[in-house]
Amino acid sequence: MTISNPTQLVDAYKKSGEFDRLRRELLASFQNGEGMSSFMNRVEDIARKKLDSDQRLQYMPPETVHRELQQELDRSVYGSCYLWKPAIFLVKVPDC
Repeated sequence: MTISNPTQLVDAYKKSGEFDRLRRELLASFQNGEGMSSFMNRVEDIARKKLDSDQRLQYMPPETVHRELQQELDRSVYGSCYLWKPAIFLVKVPDC
């Protein structure tokens, strides 16, 4: 197959299995590295503060609590100098 545009290049890369292999490798590296512990501690701290500061959450359905906590995590992470890359890692924004 002749690749003539970026979309075809991406499709060929994904079809080769390299994309999934690299994604799994990066995730395993993060999960087994030093960053996982500090990341989980940060997530737990943000969630705990939200639960402690908003008592009405204890009366809400679990789906609503989950959505509220996810929004708080998004605000906390996007409001800082880090960008959240789902299921992989946090990336420090340059010059922040």
